[in-house]
Amino acid sequence: MMSRPILGRVLRSGSPLYSYVYSDYPMPVGSYVYAEFSVLDRASGSKVGRRVIGVVSNSSYSPIIERPSIVDLRSESSQEYSVPSISIMSIYIVADITSDKPETPRYPLPPGTAIYPAPPEYLRILYELPEKGFIRIGSLSEYSGIEIRLRVNELSRHFLVTGATGSGKSNTVAIIADRLTRIGAPVMIFDVHGEYVGLQPEDGDSSRVRVYEASISPYKIPPKILASMIIRDPAATKQRRLLARALRILNREIGDTCSKGYGISLAVGEIYSKRSAAKRISEDLDEEPAQTPSSMYKKILVDIVRSISGSSKAYDSKVVESVIDKVDDFFETSPIDLEAPRVVDMIETGRIIVIDVSRLSDDQKAWVLKLYVDELLDHLKMTVASGRRSLPVVFIVEEAPLFLPADSSTPAKESLQRFAREGRKFGGVLGIVSQRPRSLDPNVASQLQNFIFLKLVQEEDRRAVMNIADSLDDSLAQILPSLPKGRAIVMGEWIGRFPVLVDIDQHTGKRRGVSPDLYGLWSSGSRASEEIVEEKFSIEGGWVL
Repeated sequence: MMSRPILGRVLRSGSPLYSYVYSDYPMPVGSYVYAEFSVLDRASGSKVGRRVIGVVSNSSYSPIIERPSIVDLRSESSQEYSVPSISIMSIYIVADITSDKPETPRYPLPPGTAIYPAPPEYLRILYELPEKGFIRIGSLSEYSGIEIRLRVNELSRHFLVTGATGSGKSNTVAIIADRLTRIGAPVMIFDVHGEYVGLQPEDGDSSRVRVYEASISPYKIPPKILASMIIRDPAATKQRRLLARALRILNREIGDTCSKGYGISLAVGEIYSKRSAAKRISEDLDEEPAQTPSSMYKKILVDIVRSISGSSKAYDSKVVESVIDKVDDFFETSPIDLEAPRVVDMIETGRIIVIDVSRLSDDQKAWVLKLYVDELLDHLKMTVASGRRSLPVVFIVEEAPLFLPADSSTPAKESLQRFAREGRKFGGVLGIVSQRPRSLDPNVASQLQNFIFLKLVQEEDRRAVMNIADSLDDSLAQILPSLPKGRAIVMGEWIGRFPVLVDIDQHTGKRRGVSPDLYGLWSSGSRASEEIVEEKFSIEGGWVL
């Protein structure tokens, strides 16, 4: 038996996976523990020793005998006053390490079994993995000398990073992205709030990060989809049909001009000049003359809408003017760039590609995400179909419930569902980041098989992640509300058969998305204001009343 101090003894075991332990003092939630015990081998009639590793998932602390007395509250009572107490703790049994090869626990711990602190050498049996084929994500909770690594090849099973606000999600994403790109992976982050703009890799090589400010190229978006982006009213089918027809005509004309050696913007300028010379484009006196490629594109598009309506009785003037108004609104409120790159043009080996969509409305973000995901999946499929070697791509979606709500539809929802179902066959890795797992679409959640669970306080969220990760036992999920910032339960094929408590490494180049020092910022601003007032007072020679 072990010479280490006994932390407690087993009171009872509900199954091979969890036991209740009593002690004179509670252990911190998340502490790793060890036990060894004997079981009867029915076949041989002899006793066989077992060794297991567990983790404290919950604890309580109560007096053995409740005897409240008013005397205890008097000032003359001893400062060393104490009440005989007992702590009851829940222990989740992670693995059986009897043969120095981790196995799923099969025997419940007998009552009275001693519980010890887990020795590092036994924890290494459970968690230490080779470096090749893995990336480090952090260290074992409370054991900084034991590295925790993720199996890179298991990323094809997609992953979920979830936790409450401020629990460390974006830091975790930065660590995964940075360390995957170091081995050559292209990692794309659909950055909803601009948190990853300014991200600096850990090795200081800023060339490994590319930031694209998302913009919309009307020429590169399929006309039917762009018409739906501009005219969102589900009942406005006639308006969308008219606009989609006009977009097809214009984009075909741009394509024909580009075939003569023009770039997209130059082609638009050429078309605009020809139409203006032929007086086919009417200039609105209330508008400034078109000076940019996007404003020229808009004026040509409006001209084509009017010409279609003039040659067809299918569209009355009310429909036409409504379409034109919506086109005007869209071009005024949206970041338009005819030369905006396609998502497949952004892919680079060993690069973090940050797609900053923070300037877009939520609806525009959903449409752009749909376009990117569809285009990426089609690209991966065509690469494989052509017989060429496909470069696997990691695509991470921040604030996923915006695009994958459980109880409603969004433009990107169906595309993400398809990517989750089919992407892994063609080298597409989907990463989902959410602070509200209860709101995630179950069809996508069911495709996720790797998990990082940071602090979750709400009961609904804890129940949700237990449904998403079948192997997350209730006794282990009890830890989630108590996790400090940056500590997580990591589960899934990328970590192996057994869940692990990890202190995620701190990414030193992650600058945005960190909770601001409100006191410091406000107090420094206040001091600066006082200095200005004092300086003004000294210059003017005193207060004037």
